[in-house]
Amino acid sequence: ELEQLTIDSTRGLLHRGGTMLGTSRVDPYREENGTERIKAAMGIHDLDGLIVIGGEGTLSATNRLAQDIDLPVVGIPKTIDNDVDVTELTIGFSTAVDVATEAVDRLHSTAESHNRVMVLEVMGLSSLAIALAWACVASSVALFHEAYLAVRRRSANVELMMAIAMFGALIQGDIIDQAAEINLTEQAESSMRAAVFAEQKEFVRFPAEGESKYVLNVFTDIDCGYCRRLHDEVPELNEKGVEVRYFFYPRAGVMSDSARKAESVWCGDDQQELMDEAKAGNHIPRKRCDNPIKEHVALAHEMGLRGTPLIFTGKGTKVNGYRPVDQMMTILIGDDQ
Repeated sequence: ELEQLTIDSTRGLLHRGGTMLGTSRVDPYREENGTERIKAAMGIHDLDGLIVIGGEGTLSATNRLAQDIDLPVVGIPKTIDNDVDVTELTIGFSTAVDVATEAVDRLHSTAESHNRVMVLEVMGLSSLAIALAWACVASSVALFHEAYLAVRRRSANVELMMAIAMFGALIQGDIIDQAAEINLTEQAESSMRAAVFAEQKEFVRFPAEGESKYVLNVFTDIDCGYCRRLHDEVPELNEKGVEVRYFFYPRAGVMSDSARKAESVWCGDDQQELMDEAKAGNHIPRKRCDNPIKEHVALAHEMGLRGTPLIFTGKGTKVNGYRPVDQMMTILIGDDQ
């Protein structure tokens, strides 16, 4: 059923929300023959295309329809959540922030007169756009529930932000669930780091003996003292089912002697043997070839490296610095539970 919108039928709607149209959140891909029914309806009503107004869910489905059934569409981003890709500002977002700010202003007097802390919950799904925009202009505190943390990702460097926006200042740090004694920030970052390392293909591998039970991703400098101490224990780690994957991080820079040694290890015929010799301080033949050292250094910076060795377990748990084998195994076993 169609209704033609005219000046008369839309008069007086300016102050009302778009939901007055009575449309529902229906995903055509979850309905039986959904896409075919849409295509058939377009033909019945002799429609050349659609102008679709909505948010992330609506426009995502529309984009998929445009590709699957060659549907001509124009998408207009309209959502208070401000979460549509490649869109700086969606229709409705500014109004939502204004309403939230007005609501806070109205609560101030009551809170002050009764000397109380009052909580105002705003909408916005996981984008936090309304809460963040409001917090930056309101002289109050904004708390974001751990389930809806703002996630900022710069390549592999992930920072979870529980903002507390006070008088225009944002404070970021780790979120700790005191009852469960869990660092929620580290938990979220670990899963993201694990995904990044799972994508890596270029590293020097020291495989576990027999079944590989655990993985250690290690940023190493050939000449680093504690890196060499860790390498001396790699055979023991391998015996315990630990696979060690080396990523190069020459602390003196990519043009340093340590970087040249790393390149020679990478370009050699037997990387494991050359790594053993280089870590022992022995001379290895100088070789050159295309290598991933610069990429390893960039990855290390994104992972927040401050010194070597920097170690990450296969599940993304961060281990700063050298740990003896027994301590490392305790970390790996706990990480697996």
